[in-house]
Amino acid sequence: MERRNRRRYLVQGLNVYLPEDTTPLGSVVDLSPSGMRLYTSRSLVAGEELMLSIRFPSAVLSQSIMLIDSLIVWNDVLEDGNYQVGVRLNPDEEQIAVLDRAINLIA
Repeated sequence: MERRNRRRYLVQGLNVYLPEDTTPLGSVVDLSPSGMRLYTSRSLVAGEELMLSIRFPSAVLSQSIMLIDSLIVWNDVLEDGNYQVGVRLNPDEEQIAVLDRAINLIA
C-alpha cells in the first residue's frame, strides 16, 4: 500500500549531510517535500530521528543549506554493500516552498 502523500522526483547532484559533518551522509536519489530516498554507505536505523542538512547547488537556490527534521523509515542493503534509505521529512511551510522550488529546478 502506497503511503506517500506527495510524488517523488528523481534528482541528481544533491547531497545530504549531518549538520556537524563535512562529508556527505549520502546522495539523494528521489525527493519530495515529504520525503526522500538516499544512497549511502552508512547503515541508518529505522525509527532514528535525525536533523539533516540538504545542500542545494547555489545555482539552484540562493538559500543553499536547509536544516530539516527527519525520520528514517526503512533501510535496505544493496548488492554493492551500500544502503538505500527511506527518509520522511518534517518540513515547515517555508521549507515546503523551498523544496517545491528546488524540485522544479533540478528534477
